[in-house]
Amino acid sequence: MIETPVVEPGLTGAQAAALLDEYGPNLLVPTAKRQGTIDLLLRSLRDPMVLLLAVAAAVYLATGDVTDAAVTGVALVPIAAVGLILERRSQRALDRLRALTAPTATVRRDGGIQVIPAIEIVPGDVIIVKEGEVIPADARLVEGANLVTDEASLTGESMPVEKGPDGDKSLLAGTTVVAGRGAALVVSTAGKTEYGRI
Repeated sequence: MIETPVVEPGLTGAQAAALLDEYGPNLLVPTAKRQGTIDLLLRSLRDPMVLLLAVAAAVYLATGDVTDAAVTGVALVPIAAVGLILERRSQRALDRLRALTAPTATVRRDGGIQVIPAIEIVPGDVIIVKEGEVIPADARLVEGANLVTDEASLTGESMPVEKGPDGDKSLLAGTTVVAGRGAALVVSTAGKTEYGRI
């Protein structure tokens, strides 16, 4: 918990929802659209083994060997079915991994402290950051206690940068808090952050 007096109270849930509609999710790259069964089936049919069997069936048919063409064609069905099942399983596994690794952020909302998915952060939110966390959006420091960030991933600066009320107040999305803690008012999200512009 931050020990300095509260300067910014944060948004209400209704304000945050309206701003989320206006600005969109805090994502640099939109998430890929989930593929349907037909798309997954077509993808599994592009497998080299399936294509080889399809060519073989076509050659058998062209040479008049209908029986071998039919047998080869029937062999395609279980291979395509297994490919579809494996594609669906891998899609589910990726969805579960994304859910486990989805970044979260601590914000002041509705007069309290809440942990929300980082994609729901909007300009005007007050985020609370502490050592070890990645800053989820560009923000202006409003409260802080010995806050130091590592901006090497964005600026190339090799030394950590001290942040405070009398100095640099800019917190940049994608940088890491290496020491201290603070609260900051979000000014930019998603593609409008410094990181997003790059």
